[in-house]
Amino acid sequence: MEIVSLNTIFIIAFFIPGYIFIHTKDYFLLKCEKSQFEKTIQGLIASLVIWGVFLLIKHQPFNEQKEAIINVFILFKFKNNEIAKEYLIQNRQIIIKLLLLVCLYSFFLAIIYSLVRKNILISNLIHLLTRRDYFERVKIRFFFEGINGTIIVSM
Repeated sequence: MEIVSLNTIFIIAFFIPGYIFIHTKDYFLLKCEKSQFEKTIQGLIASLVIWGVFLLIKHQPFNEQKEAIINVFILFKFKNNEIAKEYLIQNRQIIIKLLLLVCLYSFFLAIIYSLVRKNILISNLIHLLTRRDYFERVKIRFFFEGINGTIIVSM
């Protein structure tokens, strides 16, 4: 019995881009602490979107190798073929390069999303449509909007 199987490595590699996206986005946006369950669900959804976009984009580095690895991976998952498993292990360098490329995409996508979300026009539009505010708490909004304001203290 393998302690670290190929399926475990695939699951971890699947979650890494979403995890990077969620934590980078939360770093740039004003968000409070989330529960581990919420982080996991958001990471899963982000990973699904990021991997889906990555697999559908045809114009990127290592595209031919990506297509070959996807075909072998599908063969491995549905037929449990030892030849496919051996091919994936032999091409682990290109798989690592592809994983690093996806992680880089997710990092830059999170930065772009955060910059767009911080825009006041986009924030107002999202608030109009969803009634959700950019700020998690009222006091954060107060301090953010009144940072250069004058405070009068009276007794």
